[in-house]
Amino acid sequence: MSILAPAQLALHVYAPVWSQTKEYIGDYTDDCVAYEHTLLANGGMWNGSLTLRQSPAGAEQRLARNLAQARARGEAWLEHGLGRHVEVRALGSTEIFSGFVNEVEVAISGYRRRIGPLTDVVNKARLVCAYDDPDLPITGIPLTTDWVEDTTSQARWGVRARTYAAGGITLDRVDTTLAMHLERYKSPPRSEELDLLTADNASQVEVRLTLAGYAQALDAQPYASTTRGTIEVGDKIKAILGGDDNSQIARDYALIERNPTLVNAYEADHVSAWSLIRSLTAGGDAQLFRWTFGVYGGRRAHYRQVDNTISYLRPLGSGMARVQGADAQELRAWEVWPGRYIGVAGLVPGRALATNLQTDNRVLFAESVQFRAPDELTINGAHAFRIEQRLAGLGLNGVG
Repeated sequence: MSILAPAQLALHVYAPVWSQTKEYIGDYTDDCVAYEHTLLANGGMWNGSLTLRQSPAGAEQRLARNLAQARARGEAWLEHGLGRHVEVRALGSTEIFSGFVNEVEVAISGYRRRIGPLTDVVNKARLVCAYDDPDLPITGIPLTTDWVEDTTSQARWGVRARTYAAGGITLDRVDTTLAMHLERYKSPPRSEELDLLTADNASQVEVRLTLAGYAQALDAQPYASTTRGTIEVGDKIKAILGGDDNSQIARDYALIERNPTLVNAYEADHVSAWSLIRSLTAGGDAQLFRWTFGVYGGRRAHYRQVDNTISYLRPLGSGMARVQGADAQELRAWEVWPGRYIGVAGLVPGRALATNLQTDNRVLFAESVQFRAPDELTINGAHAFRIEQRLAGLGLNGVG
């Protein structure tokens, strides 16, 4: 039985967003026996996993035919599933998660084959190195090579770039080293495993998919700008997103709010788009308000100032009480989003939650929200520490 049905969710699969067809593959709701996802305050729809299971049943002749069909579908996932766009929708077609297939594992009668992760693929590479010239008494000469690309890999897996670093090599080894890296990573890794058969798995075909949100795709997208001077944070984020070779992030920037804080427009071109956006987001604004960035439904980027009010309540002392909205209405587990404040009501009987969220230990900021179908929910959070945010704004961009 589908694990999604009790939660009134549906699973839809499409061709990769960078493909020419972008065709609809199908509805896999009925085959889904396990599903979970994680949403991050900084990242949005971040990752997920699901299992599709087909257990042929019936007369012996029909069983053999159905098992062969299930195996064929499993093989199709191995050959064509990586990179597919996946959407999990609730009633009213609201997307509770969307991402791309990062890894595929197919188990057929105890024999497992894996392909991925897709995020390991590199088909556009260059080398930043320090080389030694044997004809001159000079060592550590800096060099940045041109990009080297594999267009065949790009056509299948999208453009995925990476800058490699090396030191102390001779100039005649630079091209060879770069070519070896490209050859090694232009295709996703594959592996196989054989399990002893049990009565439970002898006639089952399982497809396990690991999903990645589209913010993760920005890690394979370099960004460079030779523009001098300053630029507002939100405008710089738009410029970074506009450089996506695969157009994986929607070009609709209506949900990127204005942050008038100014930052340098210039960027060296061996920094990933995701690293830059994380650093920009960690700096908040001049008033020390926290901001978050994430990619959510419709592959739309959200950049917003955190609302300094309590969005959710978690009542204690009432059995299996679930999370409530600020209006005290009970929410489904998949309706809770990160980047909001959650008040734990009833922890100290008779004491109301403080209006200053920074001083009340019963109020936490949801850094991550993990949902497991049909109705399990885990919220991880902490208080907003403005000292770290200020340090990030002063240039310590590893903070965040």
